[in-house]
Amino acid sequence: MRILSLLRILSRLALRDLWLRKIKTLGMGGILAMGTFLIVFGLSLLEDIEGTMKNGIIQSVAGHLQLYSKNAKDSLALFGGGFMGREDLAEIPDYSKILPSLLDHPNVAKVIPMGFEMALLGRGNESDELFDSLREALTSGDTEEIRSREEQVKFHLNFLSKEFEQGKKITADQKLLAQQTSWIAEAASDRFWLDIRLGPENKMQFLETKIAPLSGEKSPVYLRYLGTDPQLFQNAFSKFKIVSGEMIPEGKRGMLLASRFREDFLKILPARKFDMIYRKKIETGLSIATDAELKRIQRELALQHRPILTHLDFYETERLRGELVGYLEERKEHPGGSSDSLEDLLKRFLVVDDSNFLSRYNWFYEHIAPLVRLYEISPGQTIVLRSYTKSGYVKNVPVKVYGTYSFEGLERSDIAGQFNITDLVTFRELYGLMTEEALQELTDIRKTVNTQEIAKENIEAALFEGEPVVSHEPDAFSSSTFVDPQITAAKGLAEDYRPEALRQGLIINTAIFLRDESKLVDTQKELEKRISDLVPVNVIDWKKASGIVGQFIEIIRYVLLFGVSVILLVALIIINNSMIVATFERTQEIGTMRAFGAQKGFIAGLFLIEAFLLSLFASGVGTLAAWGATVWLKSVGIPAVHDVLVFLFSGSRLFPNVNETYMIAGPLIVVVLASISALYPALLAASIPPALAMQENE
Repeated sequence: MRILSLLRILSRLALRDLWLRKIKTLGMGGILAMGTFLIVFGLSLLEDIEGTMKNGIIQSVAGHLQLYSKNAKDSLALFGGGFMGREDLAEIPDYSKILPSLLDHPNVAKVIPMGFEMALLGRGNESDELFDSLREALTSGDTEEIRSREEQVKFHLNFLSKEFEQGKKITADQKLLAQQTSWIAEAASDRFWLDIRLGPENKMQFLETKIAPLSGEKSPVYLRYLGTDPQLFQNAFSKFKIVSGEMIPEGKRGMLLASRFREDFLKILPARKFDMIYRKKIETGLSIATDAELKRIQRELALQHRPILTHLDFYETERLRGELVGYLEERKEHPGGSSDSLEDLLKRFLVVDDSNFLSRYNWFYEHIAPLVRLYEISPGQTIVLRSYTKSGYVKNVPVKVYGTYSFEGLERSDIAGQFNITDLVTFRELYGLMTEEALQELTDIRKTVNTQEIAKENIEAALFEGEPVVSHEPDAFSSSTFVDPQITAAKGLAEDYRPEALRQGLIINTAIFLRDESKLVDTQKELEKRISDLVPVNVIDWKKASGIVGQFIEIIRYVLLFGVSVILLVALIIINNSMIVATFERTQEIGTMRAFGAQKGFIAGLFLIEAFLLSLFASGVGTLAAWGATVWLKSVGIPAVHDVLVFLFSGSRLFPNVNETYMIAGPLIVVVLASISALYPALLAASIPPALAMQENE
């Protein structure tokens, strides 16, 4: 009871002193409240971000663990390294050697073989696309379709003719330009189109060899592809979903394009520009008038009438022109004349600003998008990928696109949407692994041209000194042999493969799912030791495997903790200095209390109680503010205004939760540190003798 009474007295005196020095009290309390707010709110938010990011990474492509060769020159970084470059990773020659050991571990649930590389996607040009469509129409014999495609080609030829007329003003080679202009004129003539119906092949070859090259090539697109077991991948990663088309059938060579990749690189240019503005303006609240990047995209969109016109035939052109006149007149943006061409109307339509953007965006997708080929590549098409193999030669591999896919919640993320999935058989072809069929064909070619194998030490002599060539019979080829000569197999690849082929042969890495995630560290060590007896490997966790993006959360954590530490250090120094100053200001008061019998412990306790009550109240305010901010943000969500945030949030918004652990730990840390900082001033105050107060009174 005496202790409680003493505490009551000390608390009243402490509250009175804090009130009397309320300006200083508010200053010190505000700093402590800010520190508490950062601890509770910041660390809670980081916990939520780490949780969403972890789920997104594990359930999209990483798994709990990743395994790759110890001979790799670079570290595995699924989502890009420090400079988002191309990692130099070694291969694991035979997946079948390590698979049983992985599956035998009691904590391993699933193992998904992988390999990723880059390839060049050939895109042709606008002429190629139009001529391919015309050829298909001529083959089908559909009169209406043929007429429609003819009108599209003629429209395109008219544009080329105008461009070449302009080219006369600037080109130096007028003779070549005149010849090319004559080709265009010939292709646009009525006689040409009469002949094409009678004997299409010669005329189609003229279009494809003479006219198509005049359009120039589209910019090359580098495609990152991930080789895997498609069915196993689909079953293992819960965020995986088919967006359009179908899954690659079991035992079939094929590819799934990442939906995000298709939207960003394979969509008609005006649609991509509309989409870019929409994402930045509508989803993040930015305006064209104030945002520099939006202004740049706005200027680029205004020049994109040509890709639209190229896709239209005569009838579509007239219909769209009438609809566009009506749209612009309704909004009083058309002078009312009926002679404007569709080109002029489109130029006017594609000039957008904050007031008309949403209307024009919707009108574009409702009236224009259905008339054009929105995507260069669609499910069902076969594409040709060109890769530069590890052996130094070029490999062209045809592969059928079965569909598009995305990871749920990460649809807007460029980081997560960079992988285009293919089967491991196709991956090995692109990587440069020679199959038995290709090796046999290569052997037949060598026999036909009478080539000889030359030992490395004799190459220079054979080339420059005329020494006799030492012929070698090559060692027996195997399915894991790489060929040094710059030769690619000419024979078409079989569409089907045996499912067991996915479990045999070269891979780059594997994703591993665990039964019990809490044993991740132990399992990681055990697997590395177990597999290294067969093949030297590294086994890393999901965070390290994700590359610099996965480490981003740790960087934020360290920055936040550093900021909190600085704030708390400043607060503690201020509390310490303020109480030391208060000690000297209250010398008479302390001396008087000592003269009336107050013990040193009472005086020291008074100062400690003041610090305790101040920090308790301030940390309580900071905690309530953090709780309120978290509850409010949970109701509205934190928008992901950048691609990295979409990846970290695993979606377009983050809905944070109140972390009870930090709500307790935050105030406790602040109270303890504040009390410690008050310890020296308390001892200093307790050491003031009563006589000092009497001397000052005199």
